[in-house]
Amino acid sequence: MSFYKEKQKMDLGNTNFENIFINDFMPQAKGLFVKVYILGYKYSQDVEDEFSNISISKNLNISEEKIDEAWSYWEEQGIIRKHYSNTGRYDIEFLNLKQLYVEKVYKSNSNTKEVTFNDLVASNKKESTKEMFQELRKTLGRELTFNEKRKVLSWKEKYSFNNIIIIQGFIFCIERKKVKSLKYIESVLSSWYDSNIETIEDLGDYFEKQSEIYGYYKKIKSSLGFSGRQLTKSEMDIIDKWFFEWDFSIDMVLKALENSSKIPNPNINYFNSILNDWHKKGYKKVEDIKDRKRSNYKGKKTKKTDFDNFEQRYENYTPEELDKIARRKFNNTNQE
Repeated sequence: MSFYKEKQKMDLGNTNFENIFINDFMPQAKGLFVKVYILGYKYSQDVEDEFSNISISKNLNISEEKIDEAWSYWEEQGIIRKHYSNTGRYDIEFLNLKQLYVEKVYKSNSNTKEVTFNDLVASNKKESTKEMFQELRKTLGRELTFNEKRKVLSWKEKYSFNNIIIIQGFIFCIERKKVKSLKYIESVLSSWYDSNIETIEDLGDYFEKQSEIYGYYKKIKSSLGFSGRQLTKSEMDIIDKWFFEWDFSIDMVLKALENSSKIPNPNINYFNSILNDWHKKGYKKVEDIKDRKRSNYKGKKTKKTDFDNFEQRYENYTPEELDKIARRKFNNTNQE
């Protein structure tokens, strides 16, 4: 004799999630990745049945490749761990997020100071840091995760930026460029660092310079007939060299481009060779080119024509004397 309970035909149970996942990790993740995590997490709590990526694939009607992509994403976020078997397949271990926040030491770039949980707690006690994160939250439209706050602090250490520059980096990328990716924001901050930006005044000068160069890009694209496409990064680098290394004016550059319509497939490298030649010759203004052409024309020896000889032979005669000579030559010709 045995006693047993009827197996429940419908799943009416509960799955408990840590708020850390909901508040910090879920908002910036793709919806599909969140679905995979939630369903996998639910399966991990069901000890009676075995589940796999195939189960998730059937349940969500998505490919196993997409599921692999989702697990790779969550592994990069540091909240799951893959355990591979000899067959190449893997199991998923869901890490305890509370424990991560308390015990785990997060490392930033090897060139920067190590940022730990205690470092973040200490920084958050500073009024200036609290105000910075409040501004970043307003710009981003949500709270920053622990990992994101750690990254921001590592940027301050790596690039020696003050809070204002960090805030302006977020505003520039999110409000002007419409990009919220922290990877993109760091690339912008890195370019500012390479441009020796240290103060808000430096940043203002940088933006003014960038505004000017983008105006030049537009004029050059129009001159070359590139209106249907964007300039590539290498093309913009070459153009930047014309203005900021060779110190040409926009009039000088447009002078070099003025015959581009006569070339079947005009390209930046062709005109770069022209401007490079002008740079070596010391031309800085359009007038320099015109003066050099006039100088070459005056110094050039030309073969004298019969008309030139005629001019030199008779240039000292008066109109009356030339008329008499012409009549005499005409009469002599008729007599012959």
